[in-house]
Amino acid sequence: MRQLRVYRHLSVSGKLQLIGLVSLVFSIVLSTAWLLVNDYRMSNALVRQAIETEARIVADNVAVPLHFDDQEAAAETLAALRASPAVTRAQLLLPGGRLFAEYHSETHAATSDSHSRIDAPVRLKARALGVLRIDYDVSSFAAQWLQKAAVAVAVALLAILGAFFMMRRLLCDIVAPISQLSSLMEKVALSQDYSLRAQVLCDDELGQLARRLDEMLTTIGAYREAELRRAEQQLSQSEERYNKLVESVPVGVVQFDETGRLVFANRMFRQMVGEAEHGTLDFVHPHSRREAGRMLEAVLDGCHEHALEVRLNDRDDAEVWVSVEASPLYVSDGRAGGAVATLLDVTERRQRDADLRLAASVFEASHEAIVITDAQGLIISTNRAFSRITEYSANEVLGRKPSLLSAGSTPPEVYIEMWQQLCQAGVWNGELLNRRKSGATYPSWVSIATVSDTAGQTCNYISLSRDITGIKEENQRIQHLAHYDGLTGLPNRTLFYDRARVALARAQRDGLGFAVLFVDLDRFKWVNDTLGHAVGDALLREVARRLEAGVRASDTVSRFGGDEFVLLLSAVQAEEAAAIANKLLTEVGGEALCGGHVLHITPSIGLSLWSLQTQDLDSLIREADEAMYLAKRGGRNQVCIYRDGVQA
Repeated sequence: MRQLRVYRHLSVSGKLQLIGLVSLVFSIVLSTAWLLVNDYRMSNALVRQAIETEARIVADNVAVPLHFDDQEAAAETLAALRASPAVTRAQLLLPGGRLFAEYHSETHAATSDSHSRIDAPVRLKARALGVLRIDYDVSSFAAQWLQKAAVAVAVALLAILGAFFMMRRLLCDIVAPISQLSSLMEKVALSQDYSLRAQVLCDDELGQLARRLDEMLTTIGAYREAELRRAEQQLSQSEERYNKLVESVPVGVVQFDETGRLVFANRMFRQMVGEAEHGTLDFVHPHSRREAGRMLEAVLDGCHEHALEVRLNDRDDAEVWVSVEASPLYVSDGRAGGAVATLLDVTERRQRDADLRLAASVFEASHEAIVITDAQGLIISTNRAFSRITEYSANEVLGRKPSLLSAGSTPPEVYIEMWQQLCQAGVWNGELLNRRKSGATYPSWVSIATVSDTAGQTCNYISLSRDITGIKEENQRIQHLAHYDGLTGLPNRTLFYDRARVALARAQRDGLGFAVLFVDLDRFKWVNDTLGHAVGDALLREVARRLEAGVRASDTVSRFGGDEFVLLLSAVQAEEAAAIANKLLTEVGGEALCGGHVLHITPSIGLSLWSLQTQDLDSLIREADEAMYLAKRGGRNQVCIYRDGVQA
């Protein structure tokens, strides 16, 4: 109200002057404000455009480090933004918002109300890798704007028209360099030619910005060249490592193109199939080529096939088998443009499997009981023959020791010797008496061998055993046939001589005499010829029975053949031997019922006695034989004693 009262007291001239002055000031302020506001908006827009262009350039340059996960290179690329005074912070964000690299300007506050933000996508070959976020500060442009406003007001007070033209000139000086810079950044972004430079020659902030931009382009260009050289070097090293790896792996590696033709093969594959060139599947044996072809076709169609065992062409007249695994190779559009396959030589494994199958067949088909134990002697496996012989099932003996089969009759010394042999020689053979599950005992011939691991430590014991009951019985039968007469069951000539040698040795050592009786049946040939051999055999058996009944248990009654019986009387003197001979003459002679016929038996007996002068057993038997013939010639049915060629 006070100002209004002063205005009312002014003169008309003063009021006009005041109105003119106010109008002039209002016009100047309005014009200046309009110009400054318009200048501020345009400058801010151009700066933002320049920052956006710069952001696109930086985004293109950080794509390679981001792709190779090189944070240090990405940080160095972002640090190039220090050439832009407006940029306060730059962040390289991965998908999901995780920070990968960051740049902070050291000349700006961390936060400000005048900050703006630009997000530029980071792409490599149309594939989004992340986002480049740039914060820039426009406070410097606000300060310039206030300075320009003061100058504009001062100049406007002198002349509105001059201020207007000066403003236009100022706008031209600002817009033209910014347009040039914007055009430069667009060319760089499109051509990726970092050798381009700004043509702004002014010395103001835009000139400084242009020079900083040139420096930044130089730095980015040099860095890009270095990165390209490093990427090429890394790629070369990676290819070299890949080639070394593929060439050194112990499996064959091959690659097929989309037509199924072999285009690559490593060293191991060439060792498998030879050095000759091959087409598609020429290296596969004709018997397996069809299966391999179906597998390759399926893989080229994009399918993942399971491992397949195929036979390659024979080398050195030997079969070669490999296990093949194949996978499709995809091209950029997602379709299968080829296939890669690995070939593992399984020839030895197949042979081992065949050997194991054969061993398993032999193991189960063997007629001998097979037992496998661990190092502690616990049973871990048995075959069918074991169950058949011992009557124990496999489940009943697993985890137990083979000693459960022992009948308890084998001397401990046998087991001590067995373990000594196993420890020293790794093998033992011998006879053990075992017991079946039913309790029945049986003799068993056992062979045990140790199995050692690669360190030479015993890891298993393998036992092969067979029931030798039948063998022992057969041996006993053979021994009986070898030493006993098959008709009468009496000792034969062989056993008689064995016992006679013992009696001779004892007589020579102890002086105990012995005698030999030679008994022959009278007219036995007539019995065979008239009544038949069956009656004759029955007569011989009856005579053998009477002879055994008429001598002592320590004496031997043997049959040499036909109707000839030879007796060994041990530890007897001449008188006792003669008494036994006469007793036999009585007991053997007489009637005998044989084959329904009553026969009258009369024997002729020759007796020879051992003396100190007797050294030859055959001579003693021959003397008894001669004495027997003398008895026959003397009328039969009598005893004749041989004494120095004199019969009694």
